[in-house]
Amino acid sequence: GGGSGGGSDRYGGGSGGGSDRYGGGGGGGNESSRAPKEEVNTNVKIYISGLPPGVTAEQLQETFGMIGIVARKRQKRGYPDQWPFKINIYQGPDGKCKGDASLTYEDPNAAASASSFFNGSELPAHPGFKMAVQLADVKEDENQGGGGYGGGGGYGGG
Repeated sequence: GGGSGGGSDRYGGGSGGGSDRYGGGGGGGNESSRAPKEEVNTNVKIYISGLPPGVTAEQLQETFGMIGIVARKRQKRGYPDQWPFKINIYQGPDGKCKGDASLTYEDPNAAASASSFFNGSELPAHPGFKMAVQLADVKEDENQGGGGYGGGGGYGGG
């Protein structure tokens, strides 16, 4: 009988430890890191409006790349320095730029300073078009960060 007692003990202890780690890591860790996250700037995406119809991603990258590294879209092949930039020029049905675009930096600080740096300025290639620059609203990207939850895999380890 003693053996079975020890077994259930070890089982109890193991599962207790597991759920503890799960509760602490998953619940606690998530909440505490999420609350301050609102104030801490993690936004790396900016929204640019007031653009000319003929604007290109290259022109935006050259200009906005002056204050920070423009992020690139990961590709399965090719070298990282050949990956396309994360610059999205919104187009109307006619394929022309509607006058707005989004651009993603690698560094939140660059995105944060882009609006004060470039707001009201013009692209060198398109004088006369004053851009409005602001941090983009990235609600949908926030939720992907919640994936840390699945870390409860250490749970069945008992």
